[in-house]
Amino acid sequence: MNMKAIFTIGLILAMLTGLNAQTVVKMEKLNGVYVMPCKVNGLSLKFIFDTGASDVSISLTEALFMLKNGYLSEDDLIGTEYYRIANGDIEEGTKIVLKTIEIGKLKLYNVKASIVHNLSAPLLLGQSALSKLGKIEFDYAKSTLTILGGPSDYVYDNSERTTYSNTNNYSSKESVYTGNYKYKTTLDNPVIEVKLRSQPSVYSRVVYTLPKNATVYVIDNSGEVYFKVYVNGYTGYLSKGFLKRKW
Repeated sequence: MNMKAIFTIGLILAMLTGLNAQTVVKMEKLNGVYVMPCKVNGLSLKFIFDTGASDVSISLTEALFMLKNGYLSEDDLIGTEYYRIANGDIEEGTKIVLKTIEIGKLKLYNVKASIVHNLSAPLLLGQSALSKLGKIEFDYAKSTLTILGGPSDYVYDNSERTTYSNTNNYSSKESVYTGNYKYKTTLDNPVIEVKLRSQPSVYSRVVYTLPKNATVYVIDNSGEVYFKVYVNGYTGYLSKGFLKRKW
């Protein structure tokens, strides 16, 4: 076989390999943004494709579901962080590591991400995942993302990981509430620090960090996201997602 034939065959094989390495992901346009289907630790979720976000982020709603159903564990939590969102406000979050994110045929390993302490925060697929995909092409007409030959796995340095723990632990001297309240309950086995706030907003001042075994007296449960509660001598607002059902 002459050199020209060998070169031609090699070129064809290279082209076929390049074609096979491409992964095309169909996206959906919703309310002006593009949503991408992914699997996070085996759980199917839809993320907003956001090249401007530094990290992958999920809301407290998804985080609580994943923790309760084994898609996240306490070992995946790193610690607390504060960051500025698009409108300039400061958000509080929990740094985590997602063991796997599957996008089309590709699987990314140990991706840094954040839990936003807000029940209705959007799911964002940011640069902590997108930067690992290699070269990508976006077709706005077809609403598709093509990943061009990026590697299928990435290794996150486990030496950077630290174990997260609630410094309030499980014990505290409880205070009994003598005023009027709707019902009393407890926290729903949280693995992140639960903070009582001065107002029904994540931006308000932290009044108290709850121990995990705290008895919570619900004074007003009319709020859509936050309930007014009493805990160990402190009155403030707590996200209802952290609470067990009433006794």
